Amino acid sequence: MDLASRLRLAMTRANLTQLELAKAAGVSAPSVNGWLSGRSQSIRSDVLVKTARALGVSTAWLATGEGSIDDLSDAPPLSARETPPGYLRIELLDGGAGMGIGVVNEDFPEVIRSMDYAEWDIRQRLGFLPKPGRLKLITGRGPSMAPVINNGDVVMVDTAIDYYDGDAIYVISIGGETQIKGLQRRADGVYIVSANPLFPPYAAPDDLHIAGKAVVQYSAKQIA
Repeated sequence: MDLASRLRLAMTRANLTQLELAKAAGVSAPSVNGWLSGRSQSIRSDVLVKTARALGVSTAWLATGEGSIDDLSDAPPLSARETPPGYLRIELLDGGAGMGIGVVNEDFPEVIRSMDYAEWDIRQRLGFLPKPGRLKLITGRGPSMAPVINNGDVVMVDTAIDYYDGDAIYVISIGGETQIKGLQRRADGVYIVSANPLFPPYAAPDDLHIAGKAVVQYSAKQIA
């Protein structure tokens, strides 16, 4: 049963018209028409809570079709700290990561501490949907990875890849300092490389620890 069918069933049970539902949900009548016509395949999380309350149905059932229409106990109203249906919450990895010299994690406040990310987009980018907690966020600090990753950019990290997985950008730790750097295999071993040519490559030391592989980057570029 798709969203439109679930809405029609719930509206019939509640004896609500499109106009009445729109008013209760705090949206326009065309928005409700979009849900019922199938043009819209989802309802924004804050509107979803109001809509489910007005219809007297489970929020989870209305959003996904899972569970029972009447089982309100397993679908409490979404709060600002809960993850909306269809999204994966990505939390903070431990502190900032240097892109130049290393950064002791507690030295810098984070730009972003968590992000609700659309599951369809993660599948599109990674080819799969990872389990909650596998992806983490970290803020890059310094100039060595510019222009690929700039100072203040936020990087999404796959923490399940804690080993060398081919030439790529990783979050690494050396001597207790966290860095975002490229790793590149050469004839005589793995080297730590930077995007910025002012920072020469060097052989990975024995105490290198890989904390994860960078998979998505968000720019902190200011728009004037």
